[in-house]
Amino acid sequence: PVKASCTPSSPGTDELMIGVVPGLISPQGRLFTHPQVKGCDIAFTLPLVCTLSGFSTAAFSAVSLLRSLHLVDRILLPVDPMGMDPDKACSLLVQAGYFLFTWPMPFQQSLKDNLASDPSSYIKAQAAAVEPFVPGAGKLLSKPVNALAAEVLKVEKQLYCLIPVEFIPINKEAEVESKTGPGHPAPDSSLTDLDLYALLTPVFSLSKEDFDRRLENTAGGYGVLIQSIQEAYRNNSLKDLCRKAQKDLELRLFLLRLIAGISRGNSFICGLSTWTPYAKAAALTASGQKQLPHIQEASWTTLLTRTEDGWDKMNLLDDSVKMILEKDTYSSFQL
Repeated sequence: PVKASCTPSSPGTDELMIGVVPGLISPQGRLFTHPQVKGCDIAFTLPLVCTLSGFSTAAFSAVSLLRSLHLVDRILLPVDPMGMDPDKACSLLVQAGYFLFTWPMPFQQSLKDNLASDPSSYIKAQAAAVEPFVPGAGKLLSKPVNALAAEVLKVEKQLYCLIPVEFIPINKEAEVESKTGPGHPAPDSSLTDLDLYALLTPVFSLSKEDFDRRLENTAGGYGVLIQSIQEAYRNNSLKDLCRKAQKDLELRLFLLRLIAGISRGNSFICGLSTWTPYAKAAALTASGQKQLPHIQEASWTTLLTRTEDGWDKMNLLDDSVKMILEKDTYSSFQL
């Protein structure tokens, strides 16, 4: 997965974690369970058109999406040092990413020859082709998580994207300062495989002052409902959420507006007119509270599907969502 940190309101406040993962979506637009979005406030899952390796499409889609949100501070890429010094491994992957951007003819020929002799693995073929040009990088690029990290760097150059990229060595200890105020301990600082809680401040652990400021900046007309949901999270009570059947729809719209804080975006990513972003509430891990099943279920929101009932669902969305997705996706396509 590609993960990003963002501050929807003002710099230095209200950090959120966005995850972008290649995943599977049914013809009905239903998201299949994806374990790699753990630890994210919001998760975007992109159905990918297969390329030779899949990495180019995945990286292009992820970077295009994150850039279009206009609120991302940095892109975080988990990498595996594979026994190397973490700093050296990260440096080699940076060199590999920039080398792949140049795509020189000798490398292309070597890659073609490697695939001709063993077409079973594009990753291994690419790693072997890169090694003579960036000594030491071949071993790292043989691991999928590292190959994706280098690919994202390449795509950043291709798209003239200026969002800073940060490599996070898997299992590296990170010092995290709690920004949630008294009574809200910092998340576990241990970075395990694809679990970046250490870099996440859950939205619903904000202090009252921070939450009120966020409410004022991003809530729009949802102030009363947001306060009700906030109290339900803190009190671990379902009674404020189950009074009306309509509450589910309101809850989904609220989560999109509050957690995403997106001002504008683009629904046509990487030439894919069939894709479905989903918003998901963050798990409350720091304080030991259990996430409400009701919220967990209702917070997966289909924004756009190319199915028969997809456009009917589109009509249920309010103006805050229509700012993100335009009905005519082709007219909104920009690079």
